Amino acid sequence: MNSKKNLLFIAALPLMFLTLLSLVAAANPGPTPSVTFQSGQESDKREIRRDRRDIKEDKKDLGRDRRDVSRDKADLKEDRREVKDDKQDLKRDQRDVDQDKKDLNKDRRDVIEDRKDLNRDRRDLRRDKKDAKEGHRPSSRKQQSK
Repeated sequence: MNSKKNLLFIAALPLMFLTLLSLVAAANPGPTPSVTFQSGQESDKREIRRDRRDIKEDKKDLGRDRRDVSRDKADLKEDRREVKDDKQDLKRDQRDVDQDKKDLNKDRRDVIEDRKDLNRDRRDLRRDKKDAKEGHRPSSRKQQSK
């Protein structure tokens, strides 16, 4: 019986060995790193230096962006000032146009009046010439027409 127990134990031994081996493998899933603790510190230092460089660049970009914002605000303020001035100029120009229209209408009325006066003067001149031919005194006619 003892030999049967030994035989059973010997037959189960490879199975136990494989189970133990799989448990060890499960506890250490990856191969052992070849990097020592010292080289891990070096990579951390490199990463920190890289991060510091990135931070410096980000600060530079932020400074540029702030300057751009300041310039844009100044440009916007100037544009608003120009719009305000343009509106004032437009109102002034509109008043000038309105005044020019009034002046034009007055000038047209004056031209019409001047044409009437010119026609009246021509009629008077023709009448005076006719009266001069007939021997009448032109001065008496002018007094009568007025």
